Amino acid sequence: MIIHFIAAFSLLSHVVSPVKHSLKLIFIESSGVQDFVGVLWADETELVHCNTNLNKAEPKPNWLKEFMKSNQEHNDLYTQECLHSQHFFKDTLNVLRRSCSQTEGVHTLQRMYGCEWDNETEEVKSFDRYGYDGEDLMEFNQETQTWLISTPCASIVKHKLDNQQIRIADINHYLTNVCSKWLKQYLDYGKYFLQRTDWPSVSLLQKTPSSSVSCHATGFYPDRAVMFWRKDGKKLYQFTDREQIYPNQDRTFQINVVLKLSSVTSEDWSRYDCVFQLSAVKEDIIIKLDQKVIKSNRDYLICTSPEENNDYYLEVFVGFFFVLLIIVLVFIVYKITEDLETLKYSPIAALVLALILCCLTGVHFYKTNTGKQTKHLTQIFTLYTLYKYNLRSVQKLTFGCSM
Repeated sequence: MIIHFIAAFSLLSHVVSPVKHSLKLIFIESSGVQDFVGVLWADETELVHCNTNLNKAEPKPNWLKEFMKSNQEHNDLYTQECLHSQHFFKDTLNVLRRSCSQTEGVHTLQRMYGCEWDNETEEVKSFDRYGYDGEDLMEFNQETQTWLISTPCASIVKHKLDNQQIRIADINHYLTNVCSKWLKQYLDYGKYFLQRTDWPSVSLLQKTPSSSVSCHATGFYPDRAVMFWRKDGKKLYQFTDREQIYPNQDRTFQINVVLKLSSVTSEDWSRYDCVFQLSAVKEDIIIKLDQKVIKSNRDYLICTSPEENNDYYLEVFVGFFFVLLIIVLVFIVYKITEDLETLKYSPIAALVLALILCCLTGVHFYKTNTGKQTKHLTQIFTLYTLYKYNLRSVQKLTFGCSM
């Protein structure tokens, strides 16, 4: 686990931008993982959850549970949507797999719909779109009241949805009249949580003395933040890796931006700094590029994924066990050669050899099969994150590790 070094920082002013709030319903069905998932998000906070094991929508924050006691129509609508979507998604995913000639492998269907509200201009933008395997599939056009497809594979689904006039009317009513109204109610009732501001800890991290330096901020809220490297006060666009924001388990966020040291001479280090900006906050966090404040990241486990960590522990255990077995085997062979007449240790030697073969077979089976299952689980989580943040491509999570 990385222990972040919180460097001294200076504060500057920048222009405060208007805040946009959003309410999004996201549904995901995967052919590889037998589970349907639905989540309601207000800004960056999970409000309601449902899946194949629940017969109703389940509010998550305590303040929302209190709110819904006197506003039962909210929970009723989300429960209705979850139950309807479970059956619809399963059938639609099968139709798409046949239409796209992709009956083999793991495939995922996603839907994200809701609204965005600008608290300064009062402008509201609504949306309802589907994705297939992380790519755009089709989008609802409120003006024509029809579905616009992005691939011919969706033609059958489009035709089916265009003919569901009652369903179209319900969707249009929710997007036009309900979504922004409920969003404002949540922001008002849960304002101490939804409209809070959490400052991050900012660290400079480096895996090896010659590798790139990562500027890593974690623990901030909301997720409307940017971070970048500067040289002589000017933002750098070259020799840096683009930043990306990811959620933490405690409902805060992290961001990471990398500076490639191949472009930086040792004499110029003092000319570089990393800047973190949080939307609607006047102050910036600025941390200078300084060897003294860099946290080295040389532990193998820090910069590996959970799957790689599991493999590491497995390899250490198996390696230790093999060494122990080999020592026992050498001892037994020695005793056998010392007493060739009795051969009383021969059965034990055979047992040790059998254990070694069993271990090798078990490790091979684990590496072959567990990897496939982990890949399926990782895919659905990645697509889930992809659609929450409305991303077009999946990028590797670095968690502050520079390569």
